[in-house]
Amino acid sequence: MKNRTILRILCFLITLCIVLAIFLLKYYKRANSFQNEIKYTYSRSFEELYASLNKINVALDKAAYVSSANQISKIATDIYTESKIAKQAFSQLPTGSMAHQKINKFFSQVGNYSIYVANKVISGTDLVDEERDNLEKLSDIAKNISNGFSSMQITHNNIEHWTTVIDETLNNSLEEIEFVSNLNEIDNSMADYPTLLYDGPYSDYLSNKESELIKNSEPVDETTARQVAAKALGITPELLTVDNYDSGNIPAINFVYNEGAASVSINGGFLISFRKYNFDNIAAINYNQALIYAQNYLKDLFNKNFIASYYYTDNGVCVIDFALKEANVICYTDLIKVGVDMSSGDIVFFESRGYLINHKERTIETPKHSLDEAAAVLNTALGIKSSALTLIPTSGGYEKLCYEFLCSGEHGEEILIYINAETLNEEQIFMVLKTNGGTLVK
Repeated sequence: MKNRTILRILCFLITLCIVLAIFLLKYYKRANSFQNEIKYTYSRSFEELYASLNKINVALDKAAYVSSANQISKIATDIYTESKIAKQAFSQLPTGSMAHQKINKFFSQVGNYSIYVANKVISGTDLVDEERDNLEKLSDIAKNISNGFSSMQITHNNIEHWTTVIDETLNNSLEEIEFVSNLNEIDNSMADYPTLLYDGPYSDYLSNKESELIKNSEPVDETTARQVAAKALGITPELLTVDNYDSGNIPAINFVYNEGAASVSINGGFLISFRKYNFDNIAAINYNQALIYAQNYLKDLFNKNFIASYYYTDNGVCVIDFALKEANVICYTDLIKVGVDMSSGDIVFFESRGYLINHKERTIETPKHSLDEAAAVLNTALGIKSSALTLIPTSGGYEKLCYEFLCSGEHGEEILIYINAETLNEEQIFMVLKTNGGTLVK
């Protein structure tokens, strides 16, 4: 009996060892396959990045001498395409927690700035000296980055070298490996990166933009800010605690309590936003009733004329976008969002960051072209349902005076088209999407 027990134990141990060996073999094969996949991804991404950098470098050299609108458009499109490829490839590499802000900024800006320059040339507008200087600086930066990656390419062009990189990442923090160290050197070498102010999505104007309303207002103390937040939330100030101080575009004090949160600007004590958490997800009122509650709230808060534009309903809250209307012009730059609890009509959400950043004293000039002239440039297949004079934001954070036309298409769809009141250029076009949950544009 004793020998049988020992034999059974031995058989069990042998079987266990075989199972473990099979498992470890499968694990090793999977790990090896996974490592090979990572290795090939790193190698391919580095090659794509290096190739795109060289193409950007050459294209920027050409841009300095090209004169025709057709050629500048082609070159700008090439730079934009290659910058997207380079940015995507760079994101696939082991870059560590370091931001490499200047490298990423270059990939984001160079393509968009090239498109901006091309559009300006195509429209017949001459480039100013600063814009030519910026192109030259971007060309120098492209050479700098390209040279840095050229030095790295000598070793990293070998696919097996990435095995060493992977091993280093397993044994050290990413910041300690040679590849990341080389990236840091390239990023740190770009001390003279230019400030690019242009009408585009990656313009430095967006990150540097100051609110005139906030800038010209006196600061308030924490007690005053707490009272503003408490009033918005409908509670006593003692229930609020300071969560943190925000030093962003609008320096603010953020308050919290167990059923909500609010943010108040340090300058001026303006209510930036608030949110209440506890409400019933029951629809007892409709959109038109919610709109009245939201309009009354804004009237009490600002005593200004706000026009409702779009809305959506989610989890029992109807969020309505409002734009300021001044001197018969709808300012889509000055936006406020108001959320209404559909079970009670209570205001449970408010966000005024767009209004606070963009609102200022404006002198709106008489449009160069009339409404009829703007309507004449629309596609003849469209039927005009309504029109208005508006200020619309551009991707670079600026404003353009435009005629807004709500039109119907050939198949009954609704389209919003914005025609520049100064140039009659078609600035933007949106499809109006109407669903049971709201009205939005795309």
